[in-house]
Order: sequence, then C-alpha cells, then structure tokens
Amino acid sequence: MALKISHYILRYICTNGAISGIYGDNKSLIHYNLNKDIAYEYIKESVKIIEKTRDNVIDKLKVLNKTGADKKIRESALRRLSGVLGFKEAQKLMNIYEESTENNLDGFDSTEYSLFNFITSSAKEYDIYKRTNLEQVAGDLFLQRN
Repeated sequence: MALKISHYILRYICTNGAISGIYGDNKSLIHYNLNKDIAYEYIKESVKIIEKTRDNVIDKLKVLNKTGADKKIRESALRRLSGVLGFKEAQKLMNIYEESTENNLDGFDSTEYSLFNFITSSAKEYDIYKRTNLEQVAGDLFLQRN
C-alpha cells in the first residue's frame, strides 16, 4: 500500500479511533522504487502540516455533539460505509444506529458525535483492514468538512 500521513485520533477510554487526512487530495506515496529523500521530505512536510492542523481537528471534534446528524449526513455515511462494507452490511449498521437513536439509547442522541462514535465503535468489530477504512470514513465524514 501507499505511504500516507494522517491525523490519528484515539480516545483512550473507549479505544475508538478515527483517521483524518491532512491533504485535501489524500496525497500518498507509492513506496516501490521510491527515492529515500523524496519519502523523507514527504514525511517531514506532512508532520509540519499535522502540527499546524491539529487544533483544527480538535475544534471540529468538540462541536460534533452540538450538531444534529441530519438526513444528508446519514445518507453520506451510508454511501461511504457501503464502499467499505458493501451496501447490505452498511445498511444493517445504519439501521442499528437509526433504531438506537429512535429508542433514545444511551449514547444515541442524534448528534453528529453519536454517529461518529457509532462508526468508530463499530469499526472494532471488523478485521484490521476494514477497521482502518471505517476509521477513515468517520474522520473524512466529520473532520474534513469546512
């Protein structure tokens, strides 16, 4: 796979993780026959960007519990989850989220944070490849928006 530098958000209490890219175009490097100086510069520049954008990611995380997970964001989540899990499995997950929200279960308050938390928590049930991709879905969906 390609080398890609991203923010990784890990909540120690629940061990849910999320990945938030640092480049709008998801810049990555194919490392086969790659000059080590190019790789070093990519890593060095990426770390600088992470340092500059860390506070922005934190600010976005802080407001997730103040914004409702409207129909548009739920549909976007379903589309993105489908790309990782397939439509049937993604629909099953979103149905669980919807039912839990409708029944006012603990942690399901219909905010963007509850959906973000649900996706990252659900990711732990899958193999490492799908888990990482689901963590990327959560990060892209909620932390890459302007």
